[in-house]
Amino acid sequence: MIPYLDTGSLVKMYVEEPGSPAVQAEVEGSELVTTSIVAYAEARAALARRRREGGLTAAEHRKAKAGLEADWPRVLTVGVTESLTKRAGDLAERQRLVVCQC
Repeated sequence: MIPYLDTGSLVKMYVEEPGSPAVQAEVEGSELVTTSIVAYAEARAALARRRREGGLTAAEHRKAKAGLEADWPRVLTVGVTESLTKRAGDLAERQRLVVCQC
């Protein structure tokens, strides 16, 4: 199986929160991970917000950001168009896509 990480799941790779161990285990057991091309900007925004709100120390923020930077070249990114989004929705419905409630 090739996991697709939404932005929330991607952030769990770098920040300890409920569900982080499950996402990390799934990724470690996979040869390939995919996400949307916009997930990078969204993840950086999420990490910055956590830092601003005090959920991450400066050192934790730097470490999380460095982890994302190091991993990003190995992530297969998917470009997003309206057509692709609609096709993905149809496929998710037909194939009974399971969303991790990590």
